[in-house]
Amino acid sequence: MKKILFLFIVLSFSFNLAAQLTPLFETTLYVEDAIGNRDTVMFGFDPMATSDIDEDFGEVALNTPFDSILEARFTSADNDILSKRMITKTANTIGGCWGGSGAYLYIHAVHQPITISWESSDVYDDCFRGAYIIDNILSELAGPIAPEDIPPLYYCMGAVSNGSFHLTEDSLIIDNYLSSVRIGLDVPIEGQANKTVYGVAVLVGPYFLYTPCFWVTENTKLENIKKVSLYPVPSNHLIYIDLPEDQLYNEVRIYNEWGILLQVFPYQDNSIDISSLALGSFIVEVTTENGSFYVAKGIKM
Repeated sequence: MKKILFLFIVLSFSFNLAAQLTPLFETTLYVEDAIGNRDTVMFGFDPMATSDIDEDFGEVALNTPFDSILEARFTSADNDILSKRMITKTANTIGGCWGGSGAYLYIHAVHQPITISWESSDVYDDCFRGAYIIDNILSELAGPIAPEDIPPLYYCMGAVSNGSFHLTEDSLIIDNYLSSVRIGLDVPIEGQANKTVYGVAVLVGPYFLYTPCFWVTENTKLENIKKVSLYPVPSNHLIYIDLPEDQLYNEVRIYNEWGILLQVFPYQDNSIDISSLALGSFIVEVTTENGSFYVAKGIKM
């Protein structure tokens, strides 16, 4: 009887492993504090994923308190459900690449600073080379993004394999920006009361979406993608696209910062009504009849 039960458990475990879906993109992040304590988390995205916990992708919601010394957990951009493995949803393509996605990584650590490591080869594909890790949300508020526009601290995942952060209340102020630009979440800590745990944003997608890592990952494979200007920036109603007159256009698509399609406009003129968009930054993609792509970044305020 024991042998039969053991065989059933093994077969069930093997079936669950086989049934688990493999995401379109996934990478492992290794978190280490100043005295050598370590933790590991995984992040990815897939068009079949949802904004909730997807057991098919191996996600498990964690409602227990954070470890009192060191622990890292992800949430998606859409909710505060915590998990060691986070596969977020991407539903549309931009310039032949999936739009990419992002998530927040919250780290409770007594011993600062924190070092986060990853395999740079995971993002070497053209469609992932814009990947970066940043400890504030200014990359979502600024645009067009250039390296000099984004304050420390961010790391281009295709250029380096690790980065260090001070994730404490004392390090909240960045230049003249208030603490609202930092990433934080109130969570329970083992043996303690609830406290704010600070974190970083992990964003992965094509390098041409005005990521601050554009200059690191420039290549010639996607040379048909061109930048175009929007005005006014910021705007709250109409935006105008400064497009070449010698092109024939198909449509205009608007994506959010995470690469999710928000609206599609058949091309009529160079003005687009964004009054129904939520506040924040967005990506505009214009396609032409000859297959070229024009991209720009705007801000709704």
